[in-house]
Amino acid sequence: MATAQDSDGELRSLLETGTGLKFKQLSLSSSKRFLFCDISTHKVRPYVPVSFRKKVFDLLHGLSHPVIKATTDVFKKRFVWSSMNKDIQMWCKCCVACQKSKIQRHTEAPLGSFILPKAIFSHIHIDVVGPLPRLMVIYLY
Repeated sequence: MATAQDSDGELRSLLETGTGLKFKQLSLSSSKRFLFCDISTHKVRPYVPVSFRKKVFDLLHGLSHPVIKATTDVFKKRFVWSSMNKDIQMWCKCCVACQKSKIQRHTEAPLGSFILPKAIFSHIHIDVVGPLPRLMVIYLY
């Protein structure tokens, strides 16, 4: 990540312009490299370069798939980058596991009106759904 920070143009522009962030280079114990971290909140928050953002999101969000606000709160406590809110919102909305398990919008279908048939079984209503994706477990849809 330190190597990616060296070539990150966004970090360079943040360092040159005056922002509310206080960047400090902290040395890594495993090598002679330095990592830019924000210390303005009295907590060390490393700057995440563009090439690492999606990987970091996948690792943290994949633990429990929290909602957008909770995910953003977790990231703001631990990391810093400029378009964090927008990126996290987009990635949470695109998360397949979240789409499958969380209700985004509650829709109500209007009640239908049907003409009563003249005789028993002269008219049949059938609901057709499919094709449903097969999961890894047999007979599970």
